[in-house]
Amino acid sequence: GVELSRAAVARDLEDLGACVVEATGKAFDPEVMEAVSVVEAPEGEDGLVVEQVSVGLTGPGGNIRPARVIVQRCREQGLGQE
Repeated sequence: GVELSRAAVARDLEDLGACVVEATGKAFDPEVMEAVSVVEAPEGEDGLVVEQVSVGLTGPGGNIRPARVIVQRCREQGLGQE
């Protein structure tokens, strides 16, 4: 029941020109994403989306709903530390 409803809604949104925002593993984009949390990482790319908390949607007229995401912030290592 729930899966059929979800599929029907997704199909209807697609017919209207809406697209799902795929954010995990991409650079944070404030135009289509909303950061709900920031996590510290010892290394890696600063501003990388590490987890998508909720689905975002864009349409022909722009952003319908931002994807809610968790963004990575990298600690600087080795600067002034001995």
